[in-house]
Amino acid sequence: MRRALEINPLSYNFLADLGQVYYFAHEYDKAKEYCHKALDLYPDFIFAHTYLFEVYLQTGEYEAAIEQSLKGDHAFYDVANPPADPKKQFAEASNSYQRGGVRGYMTYRLRNLSKHVQNLNGPYWIAWNHAFLGNKEKAMDNLERAIELRSFWMAWVKADPVFDNLRSEPRYQAILTKMNF
Repeated sequence: MRRALEINPLSYNFLADLGQVYYFAHEYDKAKEYCHKALDLYPDFIFAHTYLFEVYLQTGEYEAAIEQSLKGDHAFYDVANPPADPKKQFAEASNSYQRGGVRGYMTYRLRNLSKHVQNLNGPYWIAWNHAFLGNKEKAMDNLERAIELRSFWMAWVKADPVFDNLRSEPRYQAILTKMNF
């Protein structure tokens, strides 16, 4: 990624991806730095917002995490099918954090993600949210489903820090074995 940035130092995509690499390495300050550099170039870059959301959750900076999540959602709705009432959805998301803190917000996300359980990537993100919340069995149920669906995101299951709390579980190890990791 550093070599890619030498070739193209203004690539917001390469900057954000290097931020993700640092996130996977648990180097959260570097991850933030590179994601913010990407956003300086392209403020609506969905992946930079998503990676910052993940970093801020890991560092316990929950308000910043929710802010990045909502910015990413807003940018996503500009390029994809928005919900019927995006303002209402943003208000519900914000209210879920105000009422229940980060657990309330993540539970809100799970409710919305549950609509996508048959979607190729839905089970991975459901597992991701359950892993963050400490719901190990539900996380692993959904990781197994993501394998069945051949979710693109499963390529990162071994590296993503959100799954650190699962690493010692035999069932998680079986998932990695099934994927030849």
